[in-house]
Amino acid sequence: MPINPYDDPERYDVRYDHIQKEAEFLKGVIKDGSIVIDLACGTGRTTLPLAQAGAFVTGIDISQAMLDRAIAKAKAAGIEASFIQQDAASFSLPFQADFIIMTGHSFQHLLMEGEQNSLLEAVFHHLKPGGSLYFDTRTPPHSGTETEIDEVNGTREVDTYDPQTGMLHSSLYDADERLIESLTIRYTEPEKLRPLLEKNGFTDVQLRQHWSTMPYTGTGTIVVYGKKTYRRG
Repeated sequence: MPINPYDDPERYDVRYDHIQKEAEFLKGVIKDGSIVIDLACGTGRTTLPLAQAGAFVTGIDISQAMLDRAIAKAKAAGIEASFIQQDAASFSLPFQADFIIMTGHSFQHLLMEGEQNSLLEAVFHHLKPGGSLYFDTRTPPHSGTETEIDEVNGTREVDTYDPQTGMLHSSLYDADERLIESLTIRYTEPEKLRPLLEKNGFTDVQLRQHWSTMPYTGTGTIVVYGKKTYRRG
């Protein structure tokens, strides 16, 4: 029976835990002692390095299995961080944060525009005035179907993208052609990202290139930045 890749936290860590580009960038902008909310935190791939660097981080994820893995990793490393099981698209916490982040292209798991708006509304509510949002997403691919074969593991990944809906359906087959993973994500056109954030109250919205300060070039990972401006009255 095919599974969601997030149902196997240990396998997820083998595939992705070595990726630290997000954490390295964010450690450069998040000050020691800052309050941070890490949405769709998974096994703590970004949560733990930020907490270790001195931030007060709360990780939120819908998967308890992923959170259990994150908690175990934090305990083993002696890192203090909080983890709460909630849906990132409608999270609710009793405090506001200096930074809210969402890494690992998790924004693409919001398959409906209503879910995107719900998340951004919750983020805006939970940011302190002057607080910042960072999240990443990908440049939409060409339409059609692409196949990638892993010669080492003998797996075959088939991705089918529909530009009309922005949906990409990904299927992973093992060496015996059994379907072992199935996942659907959504791409948002880059030109729609700025209006989406501005509609939800964010200012100084910027599109940047793959966790850097460089402007988005039109390919690869898009890092979206938005700010909750101080209100004067």
